[in-house]
Amino acid sequence: MTNRSWNWNPDLRVELVREYVRKHFPSHSLLDYALAVEKVTTEKKDTLTLNVDGCIAVSFVDMLRDSGAFAREEVDEYIKIGTLNGLFVLSHSIGFIDHHFGQKRHRAPLYRHPADDIFSLTRLAYRGSGVALGIRKYWEANRKRTYQQKNRCLMLLCYS
Repeated sequence: MTNRSWNWNPDLRVELVREYVRKHFPSHSLLDYALAVEKVTTEKKDTLTLNVDGCIAVSFVDMLRDSGAFAREEVDEYIKIGTLNGLFVLSHSIGFIDHHFGQKRHRAPLYRHPADDIFSLTRLAYRGSGVALGIRKYWEANRKRTYQQKNRCLMLLCYS
């Protein structure tokens, strides 16, 4: 066990969000709760800290609830329809775009993980359910398609 203070998080982004919320929000009860949970989890293992996505999510709910701009029912509705998931997707999409531009800037090809590794993991995940075998047969039957076409077909197959 380390002798550090329990309210320290090694991810500076979490520290910055936490300090901003404490300084500018009228109330931050959910963030306080998340930090209390972090205190308990870091006593068990010091790497079980609050991550930046969780910190942003609870801060966002604190903001919605205490801003005075929304009724409690509206806030509950926004949470229920997945507004937080939308913010998560948006923030990660920016990272994907940055990754894509970085690869283009460095003239590096897009990384494609070997299909055999994916199928062996799929076999382990489904353990004889036939899904992995069906995906493998579909992939081999469409071997001459481009990666984009194969990936599109696999997504349709997996989500159907």
